[in-house]
Amino acid sequence: MKIRELSQTMFVRGEDQVARLEMLGKNLSDKTLSQKRRLLDLIVGRFGEEDIESIPSAKIVKYLFSLDLSRSSSWKNHYLQVFKELYGEYVWRTGLEILVPNFPRFSNSSKKADVFSTEELNLFFNSALWENEAEFLLFYVTVNCGLRMGEARGLKAKQFNFRKHILLVDGFIRFDGSRTNFNKSGSIREKKIRVVFLPTELERKIKSYFKRNDFSPEDYIFTKNGKPFRAEFCDRLFKKMLDRSLIEAKGRKLTPHSLRYTYVTRMRRYLNGEVVRLLVGHTSQEMTDYYTKPLIEDMIKQIAESREAAEKIFS
Repeated sequence: MKIRELSQTMFVRGEDQVARLEMLGKNLSDKTLSQKRRLLDLIVGRFGEEDIESIPSAKIVKYLFSLDLSRSSSWKNHYLQVFKELYGEYVWRTGLEILVPNFPRFSNSSKKADVFSTEELNLFFNSALWENEAEFLLFYVTVNCGLRMGEARGLKAKQFNFRKHILLVDGFIRFDGSRTNFNKSGSIREKKIRVVFLPTELERKIKSYFKRNDFSPEDYIFTKNGKPFRAEFCDRLFKKMLDRSLIEAKGRKLTPHSLRYTYVTRMRRYLNGEVVRLLVGHTSQEMTDYYTKPLIEDMIKQIAESREAAEKIFS
């Protein structure tokens, strides 16, 4: 049986497979189903025409090895778990026994993302290499404001305050495609929003981009087919542009998160650790009370000394 055929009704609310799992006591939230379905769609995109009975397990594992550092170990393990559930669905549908591969488990690497040098930043952000303005700006705002990729993907027009030259970071795109109204390690009650200054060149580019696109305040600014860029798309795009810019990546962990890590590293040249934590949203025990009811004006004062440093990311 083709994997594409087998997968069609899996992890779909109201279909037989989900009903069976729930009868067995599994509590499947809409978020969980969406996450599993998205992984299943990726499996189908890669192996959809393969027969589940005969696909070599080594072929699946080699594919995951080929992704190297572009996907986390956790993501790869989730991918393999969904693949295992395909085998279980096959047994249920056909009544035939099938050998379920003993997939390896990928271990998490403690290696931090590597940073870009000044030369590499200028190579990567050479506008002549980019074909799409939105794709360029997604990564450009990420490195200039120290954003997590989910925060960048979830940016809305209303978050940019050009009068005060700031970006209000107040949410991120989850794995299932929904957007929060709070930051990582925050919650609905304790949102942990933050502000960062917009460097002059970034502000100029964003303003120009806004004029050409006539965004409404609630509009996402980086979209494809009407929806925020997906994480997989951003990962592929980052790798493509890394190759195109001829940056040496062998033996290094260069991922989209490297842009945020580069920002943190460079801001630490000019600012103390507490100010950097405020800028990038790292948590600490001392900051817990600070974020209870944040006032934008107070937050701007807290990071005032970072404005000059923000202009030096590319130097």
